[in-house]
Amino acid sequence: MSEARRLRSLEEENARLKKLLAEAMLDNAVLKDLASKRWCRPAPSGKRSPMPVSIMG
Repeated sequence: MSEARRLRSLEEENARLKKLLAEAMLDNAVLKDLASKRWCRPAPSGKRSPMPVSIMG
């Protein structure tokens, strides 16, 4: 394999790995954000409701 082909192959792999890392970092940030949110609304009696709070609303 020529050096140019090897370099091109390594550059493609590097780009693919960078994309995977960026996606993993985004997933991590979303999960941290969701973990910091309040998941359940208090029931009128003050007890926690088993129904999750809508993420979008």
